[in-house]
Amino acid sequence: MLPRALDAASTEMFTAAAKYASLPLLVGLPLAIAWPRMGFIAKGVLVLECLASLFRLGWLFLVSPERLCNSYLIDDQQLLGRCLLVLGTVLTLAIAGKLLWGRFDAQA
Repeated sequence: MLPRALDAASTEMFTAAAKYASLPLLVGLPLAIAWPRMGFIAKGVLVLECLASLFRLGWLFLVSPERLCNSYLIDDQQLLGRCLLVLGTVLTLAIAGKLLWGRFDAQA
């Protein structure tokens, strides 16, 4: 989510391909392998960090007075900021609802 990488990915085909290949292979696959072995605390830390990143980036994109990415207009950047904040809020409420009224494992 670095602005320079986003700019390069929108203009260079090789960078776009590297972006789409690296995310599932370098993040998704190790996380999918490790997730069942992780304890509740480790899973909670990862989920909380993802939520914090959504709020942090949403706030940054929303309040920044200048364009962070050259390929996108300031209106698009602010729309993305609002969307990230809404997504973070919805996921926080969903997780809080699961913690209060439901279970995380499918066996119960």
